[in-house]
Amino acid sequence: MERAGQISQARDLEERRGGYRYVSGPLQVALSGYYVKFDNRLLQYNPCPTNQQQNPGCGNSFHNAGSVASKGAELGVLWKPMSWLSWYNSASFNKSTYDDDLNWCTTTCVIKQTAGKQQVDTPKEMVASVLTVKQGGFSGSLQGKYTGRRYYTYTNDQSFGGYTTFDLGLGYDFGTFGPLKGAKLSLNVTNLTDKRYASNFDSSVFAPDDAAGTILVFHSSAPRQIFGTLSLGF
Repeated sequence: MERAGQISQARDLEERRGGYRYVSGPLQVALSGYYVKFDNRLLQYNPCPTNQQQNPGCGNSFHNAGSVASKGAELGVLWKPMSWLSWYNSASFNKSTYDDDLNWCTTTCVIKQTAGKQQVDTPKEMVASVLTVKQGGFSGSLQGKYTGRRYYTYTNDQSFGGYTTFDLGLGYDFGTFGPLKGAKLSLNVTNLTDKRYASNFDSSVFAPDDAAGTILVFHSSAPRQIFGTLSLGF
């Protein structure tokens, strides 16, 4: 398996940002947009699999991989209709594309059609929502998050689809309870629906393409997990 990783070193950076914020009573809205361009990105390449790095000819080499242009927008909305209830929502869109084709060299050099393709491990869409309740000593929150499709090849011929996860948090603050002070009980459930998905990617094995779909590039998500905590103060 050939190994390649993208290094976020850039000699030239162009960045533009702008935004607007609106606040009225229980409603807050924030909207921002940006344009960022990285020139002269450096791609680190190693022709050998991890278990053969000691062999001759397995040293790293660096290649100028051209530029990436990122255009995006982010929206955040907080609604607090009552003192004990709040609902926060956020959404983002990010189009990060390669500006140049990649000259991929192993024993020979091949031009890979990467111009205009989405950057690896960069979802275009992300949406999150958090509903929070706080009343007396009780607190609770339900959070949902959607992550869009992510590519692991520079030509975008292989990817993992989008996924949605939920987390739940419950807690109760007993306050002073006999000789105890600050007694708190909490219950947290991560990945509430026990969703199985591709979690974080191993950037060291990103490749130009993967027609056979055989590159092992990701770590599996954690299953549903439940945590209970009791904290006491004296």
